[in-house]
Amino acid sequence: MKKIFIVFFSIALIAGLSLISCERKEPVTKEKAVAETTGYGEKAGEVLEKAQETVSGYGEKVEKAAEKAIETASVSVCNAPIPNLLDAVPGDRQITITWSDRHTGDPAVTGYNIYYDQAGKSQPVTSVPPQTMYTDTGLTNGQEYCYKVRSLYVECESGFSNITCAVPAGQ
Repeated sequence: MKKIFIVFFSIALIAGLSLISCERKEPVTKEKAVAETTGYGEKAGEVLEKAQETVSGYGEKVEKAAEKAIETASVSVCNAPIPNLLDAVPGDRQITITWSDRHTGDPAVTGYNIYYDQAGKSQPVTSVPPQTMYTDTGLTNGQEYCYKVRSLYVECESGFSNITCAVPAGQ
């Protein structure tokens, strides 16, 4: 916003100086334009210098912000392996899900986060230590439950696994 104002102000300043030149019916040299006052107690040259400083300062701020964003993004990348949900076995008021073993081949995996998938929205269920099975109990028979899993590193978690659904039924 400041940048737009400064550019607009600079254009208005130049147009104003041109009008002064037209009223006096004499050409305005660059040196004379720089020496003219803007009506705000500043010389046109000083205003232009401030505009250039602000714009270049703005550019440096943008560059620093971009560098910070790149730095943050590179730190935020998580290489935890994505598990594969293998099965969801329904029981009476429960479902047992199983997924691929990602912790034996990668000792950095500290566990798994299990989520319900509700129309594409993730709802946390629980976190478990390095294992490949979880039984979700206390469910309502006849209602469908969908799950997805993420593996955990100490500092981050993987992307979501595939989604597996099941419907618990009474025996």
